[in-house]
Amino acid sequence: MASHTISPQETNTYRMLVERVASSRYLNKSVRLHDLLMYVCNRVLNEGAEEIGEQEVGCNVFGRPRDYDTSADNIARVHASLLRKRLEQYFAEEGRAEPVIIEIAKGNYAPVFRKRSLQDLPVPLPVVVPSPGPAPSVSRLLGRRSWALAALAAALGCLSTLAVLHFIRPTPPDVAAIAKAQRPGLQERLMAPTVRQFWSQLLAPEGSGATDVVLDDSALELYQQMLQRPVSLEDYLDGNYMHQAERMPRIAKVDRDFAESMALKRSSSVATVQFLWTIARMSQLFSAHTVVQFPKEYSRKRLEMYHAILLGNGNSDPWIQLFDPQLGLRWKYDRDSGGYYPVDTWATGTAQEQYRLPKQDGNPEESYAIVAFLPNPQKRHDVLIISAMSPRDYSAAGDFLTFENYMWQLRWELLGNAQRVDKSHFPYFEALLRITRRPMAPPDISVVLHRSPRLS
Repeated sequence: MASHTISPQETNTYRMLVERVASSRYLNKSVRLHDLLMYVCNRVLNEGAEEIGEQEVGCNVFGRPRDYDTSADNIARVHASLLRKRLEQYFAEEGRAEPVIIEIAKGNYAPVFRKRSLQDLPVPLPVVVPSPGPAPSVSRLLGRRSWALAALAAALGCLSTLAVLHFIRPTPPDVAAIAKAQRPGLQERLMAPTVRQFWSQLLAPEGSGATDVVLDDSALELYQQMLQRPVSLEDYLDGNYMHQAERMPRIAKVDRDFAESMALKRSSSVATVQFLWTIARMSQLFSAHTVVQFPKEYSRKRLEMYHAILLGNGNSDPWIQLFDPQLGLRWKYDRDSGGYYPVDTWATGTAQEQYRLPKQDGNPEESYAIVAFLPNPQKRHDVLIISAMSPRDYSAAGDFLTFENYMWQLRWELLGNAQRVDKSHFPYFEALLRITRRPMAPPDISVVLHRSPRLS
């Protein structure tokens, strides 16, 4: 049972700890132990569970019937015992410097996050600098008459040494600061089973195909805002939209020649270009063949032949419009604020705009990102769509897709009981992410809506 209520700051810290443990060599090759750890930790951190029983674990993690006989089937107890040993190994070896450890007591599968005592933390040994030889005595340097001054200097030196030792003595670690500094790197995160499963089916290895990364067209997005009407994929590809400036509403306070010049420009937003760097690093780690495409040069043939990652929304990347029949989440432009907000077109009435944020004057700051994963129109390859309200939210969406906590929980909720989990393919989905930012803290990402796309 948890000894105290876990604060939001501690929750983020503990999630990073679970991420490091799940990505370590002690668990990343054992799917069952990994799933057991992720399930019980998410129950505690996301739902505040204080007690988790054997029946629940056997059913939800190992796919046993809800009324199975735990006295005859010990699968939960056996794996819990193995998990305890792996946790002990991690915190004794690779995680020996972790300020917090995870323990699972016998009789209750709810993990406890316990802060190590100072005695448990490794203390670095002092560095001893060898002396080059015996130093001349103070009395010889100063003369016998100055022995009193030498004694006084020695006493002051001792006091100074004691003062230094007082200020450099070990102090309790700042758990949040250490966790932030120990945020798992991209390579370590990609070793986790669920994250690796997702990206390995999207990033095609060299020699077995390609993955196209299609950037957004920010000039096209601005042009549509001035034109106050959408541009279809067909008009975008044949160039007809470039000559529609004369249809611009008379109330628009923009020169039409300027609008036409914007239509001719080819530029992508800084946010998608920065996110491209993350994709490039992942491609290198997976030895994948990725090709960067501008939407104007992209083609239906490439969409049919290869995997694709589409960045932006339907206004900045018209190729996303092809998937509108399968997805319910859209971005709606608000002319008053000059920004977008998400709408759920599958909802009815006012519920469609329930995610529209009020004007924000302080902290915390909230925003949204949309992530969708579905097959291409020919159902031969996979397509990932990422769009966001602000440039920083692309980075948050990337975190969501590369952190085991988030991806494991999403897969588990999409598939439910472990008996229905297809280990060979990550399930298709669309998800709306709420991103909350507070000063001096990493963003908090929560899934406010997730569901399967409507595949015919």
